Parts: sequence; structure tokens; C-alpha cells
Amino acid sequence: MTANDLVKDIVKTFVAYLNQPPSKRTERRRTKKQYRPPFLYRWFGQIPYELLSIFKRK
Repeated sequence: MTANDLVKDIVKTFVAYLNQPPSKRTERRRTKKQYRPPFLYRWFGQIPYELLSIFKRK
């Protein structure tokens, strides 16, 4: 992919985002935030998250 194609694709995606109504954009952001994995899992992976869950059970 050339740089020109990459810029075209980025601009096309950005314009499609801006053409959406603001209410749809905010709803998309809300749903994206709701489905984020927990902080420990995102930053440190599976092992610390599992250790924390084991200690919480006891």
C-alpha cells in the first residue's frame, strides 16, 4: 500500500465518521467503553488478573 492510498483510506474513514449524527457517535463511544476489559487485564495480561481473582475468592 502506498502512502497516497493510506492517506485516502484514513480520510475516507474520518469523513464517514463525521457524516454520522452526533447522537450516533456518542452512543458508539458509550458502547465501546462498556465492553472494555478490566484495567489489570488490559495493562498486564491474564496472569495478574487471575491472581487477583484467586485472592478475592478467599
